[in-house]
Amino acid sequence: QLKNLVVLNLPSNRLSGIDLSTIPMDNLELLRLSDNLIQGRVDFELLQKASNLRVLELHQNKGLEGNAFSIITNFTLLESVDLSTTSIEGTIPEDIGRLTNLKILNFQLKDPSPLPTSIGQCTSL
Repeated sequence: QLKNLVVLNLPSNRLSGIDLSTIPMDNLELLRLSDNLIQGRVDFELLQKASNLRVLELHQNKGLEGNAFSIITNFTLLESVDLSTTSIEGTIPEDIGRLTNLKILNFQLKDPSPLPTSIGQCTSL
């Protein structure tokens, strides 16, 4: 077991799937699985235990599906989120302003909606 895992950095490894339930989340600060071949629906609720998460990068996984935005504002330490070039769905939550440490927010939604006004509280963006 990797109970003390802080960084999981596996970009560009041609990974085709990921089971988040197998990743120890308690100390995780960086989750970078970008530029892989990950497809299918991901249960982002499994990230709930990653209360120290600062970097979430899943970009360039065109087949990756799910609603990451349903839980994203739970990670108040987040500094960087990149979900671009995926099939992530959902809308930016109204309480996005809670992420005052956020410096990078990069995403593409199939059905974009207006940004919530609370995004103005993300003063580090």
